[in-house]
Parts: sequence; structure tokens; C-alpha cells
Amino acid sequence: MPRIIEVFLDLDDTLNKFSAPAMKLVGCPVDVDTYIGEPQFRGDYDLLKRVNSYRPGREFTLQEFWNSIPRAFWANTPKDPDFDNILNACESLVGRENVIILTAPTKDPDCLAGKLEWIHQYLPSWLHRQYIVTPRKMYNSAPGRLMVDDSDSNLKAWTDRGGTRLRVPRPWNAGWELYEKGYTWDYMAERFEEFSRGRLTNAACMA
Repeated sequence: MPRIIEVFLDLDDTLNKFSAPAMKLVGCPVDVDTYIGEPQFRGDYDLLKRVNSYRPGREFTLQEFWNSIPRAFWANTPKDPDFDNILNACESLVGRENVIILTAPTKDPDCLAGKLEWIHQYLPSWLHRQYIVTPRKMYNSAPGRLMVDDSDSNLKAWTDRGGTRLRVPRPWNAGWELYEKGYTWDYMAERFEEFSRGRLTNAACMA
């Protein structure tokens, strides 16, 4: 595996807590402090499916759901408890100039504006102009580039183009058991340490 020289760091549900607060916003009775722990959705990243499971007979279309998320919500989504740990680990691994925020927007302009406000409100000033907003994250992949993300499909597309991946354990991805056991940061810290020593493979990152 090539030495990691750049880190592309996801925003929603990696550095912040998006999914559960968004579900709460549209009326779903979920615990925003523990994300979403419904056993039937373990390993399932379909957020709209989870939202609509609470809305029988009045389901959102995808566009209706995203249009219901206002700019202020995108701008003020709370930081994840591991925000500082993740950011510090990325900085230690490759240096500030080589950490890039990589986030996907919806089609709503308020999403773009709100994400920029979030970056300026919560991230350190050295990251305020180090971001890429695109729905096609994989186009930034290359050998030596690490993606830190919670979406299994994003991570697979990244490695298919030669990059290296690190999954953030969440209830909706293949790392759900680690998340439920409270091992999210322990797991990630071990992976970052192994990256720094050049001893990690993509297979280990997705274990």
C-alpha cells in the first residue's frame, strides 16, 4: 500500500452528527445522542428508508426529505464526540496542508450554503479553504490518498480507483458491531497508528 500523503475527510456523520438529528427534525422518535440503533437497519445506509419506516402512509420522496432540511440545520449540526480525535489524527498523519474536507451536497442550494457555514463555524481556520463539495467523491481518489468516511459505498468506490479507505463505524455500515460496543475511536486510533507506520492494508481498514 502506498504511503498516505493526503487525507480526504467526510463531514456528515463523520465529523458531525447528522442522520439522527435530521430524523428528529422531520418527526422521527429517535435518540439523537446515540445515533440510530434500530436492529433492522444494521448495516443499511438508506436514510430515507429509515425515515419512512416511522411514517407509514405518508412517506417522503427523496426530494421532499432533502428539501425539508433547512440551511440553519446544515450550518448547526452538532459536532461528533470524536471530532477532535479524528481531526488531530488526520493532522498528525499528513500535516495540515494535506487534510481536505470532502463532502457531498444535496440538490438544494441551502445545503451548500449551510455546509460552508458549518465549516467556518466548527473547523479550525486552516481548514476554511481546504474543502471539496461534490456528489462524486471517488473522482478525488488516487494511490496515497486516504478517505475517512462512514459510507461503505463511498469507501468502495474510492478504493476501486486506487485510494485507501478508513471506515468510521456507525450503526448503518459494516462497522455497526464496533459502534454498538463503543469501540469507534479505539478502532480508528489503531488504524491511524498503523497508517503512520505504513503497516495497514485496505482489507484491515474495512474489517
